[in-house]
Amino acid sequence: QVAPRALSRAGGTILTVRGLRVSTITGGNYTCKVGETIFSGYIDTAGAVPGLNCLILPGLAKGVHAVEIAMNGQEFTSTGEFPINVFDPLHIQNLFPKGVAIGRDGQSITIVGYGLLEKDPTNTKGTISGPVVRVGGENINAEYKDNSHVVFQAPLLAAGSPATQRYLKSTTFKK
Repeated sequence: QVAPRALSRAGGTILTVRGLRVSTITGGNYTCKVGETIFSGYIDTAGAVPGLNCLILPGLAKGVHAVEIAMNGQEFTSTGEFPINVFDPLHIQNLFPKGVAIGRDGQSITIVGYGLLEKDPTNTKGTISGPVVRVGGENINAEYKDNSHVVFQAPLLAAGSPATQRYLKSTTFKK
């Protein structure tokens, strides 16, 4: 198992590989290989199955890559059945209209930015049909308008509620 299945070229993400000969031998030279780039790793025993965690640094090539791991830094084991997609970083430039009336369900909100329109070629099961916007802890399906605009419908939030406060502080976007 490889998670996450998509990484930003901006780096800063922990890539975790569980199973697939992950060993808890101490003193190993634990490494992950994404495409042709190698990253240092460490063993995570917190889960039911030990995992190898690697901090992905900036600069990976965009595209679909195989992930390989090594417990000794040299003998890599392929995880080709779990490819990952490396994408350009997402940049949100604007959100409008500004000052949406809280409690008004169905108001169309537009996100403007770049790096918004990218299909994940590793999603062969078609489980996600488009972008998802997280508003106040709730995932909302959105729609691509073009490569720089995404539209979603604002959820119904009661003025002054904890969800409203989270909405104002935590609207995020995920491809």
